[in-house]
Amino acid sequence: MSSAAPPAPPRLSSSDGRTADAGLLAVFFFELPFLAVGLVTLLAAGIIFRYVPETVSRTPLAD
Repeated sequence: MSSAAPPAPPRLSSSDGRTADAGLLAVFFFELPFLAVGLVTLLAAGIIFRYVPETVSRTPLAD
């Protein structure tokens, strides 16, 4: 019967640190398209609000 220690769990970062950054970059690059679409949507809404005239009259029309 051998009393060998169980294998060590894998390290989260290697000597150059790329392994730990891979998870963070994956999350960032997954969210990037959603952030870009959200930003473009807000920009488009601002342009529409600024340049498209309001079609509803707030004052009653003269008879």
